[in-house]
Amino acid sequence: TFFIDVLYYQRLLEANVEEAKILREQLQLLVSKGHRIELHLHPHWLDAKYERPEWIFPNYDHYRLQSLPEDKVMDLFISGTEILNEISREVDNNYKVVAFRAGGWCITPFDKLKQGFLKSGIIIDSSIAPGIKIRESPFEFDFTHAPNREYYKYSNNPIIPDDNGIFYEIPITTYSKNFFEKVLKRFLKYCLIMCNANSRTYGDGTYMSINNHTIFKRIYSLFITSYEFLSIENNAPDFLIKEIEKIRNDLLVIMAHPKGLTQNSLECIKALYVQKHHLLTLFDMFKQATLTDDMPPNLTRHL
Repeated sequence: TFFIDVLYYQRLLEANVEEAKILREQLQLLVSKGHRIELHLHPHWLDAKYERPEWIFPNYDHYRLQSLPEDKVMDLFISGTEILNEISREVDNNYKVVAFRAGGWCITPFDKLKQGFLKSGIIIDSSIAPGIKIRESPFEFDFTHAPNREYYKYSNNPIIPDDNGIFYEIPITTYSKNFFEKVLKRFLKYCLIMCNANSRTYGDGTYMSINNHTIFKRIYSLFITSYEFLSIENNAPDFLIKEIEKIRNDLLVIMAHPKGLTQNSLECIKALYVQKHHLLTLFDMFKQATLTDDMPPNLTRHL
């Protein structure tokens, strides 16, 4: 499943740059190969200015959807799904966007987003990362009390299950790490990056930095057991397989950003295939879940 930042695509169209055409062709190629493209929204693109050949962000006041009025949020959901549907239907006449991942995982509070889900036909969210909390601007979310389930229904809050809910949450898989595991992985990752050309990223994208992480906070975070995303970016096959072995869930949602992809990332995907993991889209998982709602809230391995 590829979550597409539609606002970025819209700004490319407005700037009349060649990348818009290239991106459209790439998305149609993905759909033609059986992959899914779903909705992703980073509203700070609304304030971006194009000063050829770069995009300039004067501020990140609208990094979170919750910073916008509810009617504006609803319009973004409607126009975003319409754009992705129009692109996809040139390849698949019946295509319908059904899933969403919030920019910066900022899905809560959900009240301003709910009407956008309803009006645009979004029924699946995959923004929750159980156990993870970030309270530094421009992020701000707290999933420490989110249920560690493979999927569940919800109504008004994606971290509170509701068996009668109309939306489905399929959380990103997380796992706990203690002090020794954190130090070891950072050391090995440093060695890997310094000594292995396969660890160089393909693109020139950068991550949003959290500027108010003091040295004391960084040291403190090492000493407490905390949760991390299961991801193939900045990772290597051996690390990924060991992380998966720690997780008891049969269903895993593994995350990645294009800006973090390396040759090792592709090797991670290959390792999953070699180990005979069954790879699914979120929509596939949703279809299976809706057929098995009489079962306990997990998807079993035979599915």
